[in-house]
Amino acid sequence: LIENWESLRPYRLACVLGVQLVRIALIEHHIDCEYVATHEQTLQMLHLDRVDIAVLAKVNGLKALQHAELKGIAPVGPALIRKELFHFLHAKNAHLLPALSAALAKMESSGRIKELRRTYFEKNGFE
Repeated sequence: LIENWESLRPYRLACVLGVQLVRIALIEHHIDCEYVATHEQTLQMLHLDRVDIAVLAKVNGLKALQHAELKGIAPVGPALIRKELFHFLHAKNAHLLPALSAALAKMESSGRIKELRRTYFEKNGFE
């Protein structure tokens, strides 16, 4: 059972290059991972038995699984990490920051972000 980062140690892992939360956690725990370019590639490696576990954000993995149309692959265990993600703007769009921040704060406080997430999960058949 995968319960924490250390429980990944005995397995062959596939991860998406550029997903820094995962990369940093694996480096901190001295755990090796085979890095690939896309979420779909991690699942393909899993399907082809080249790795034992694909380390992905649940929503990204479920969406990639739909596109790959692979059977017998499912998320397991609790989330290994939960982090707030941030929006980034190019300097040329800095004038949008106050309005964007206000809109996101309003959506969060009203429950709209949670509702959109729930709707997205339901629409795509995710748990």
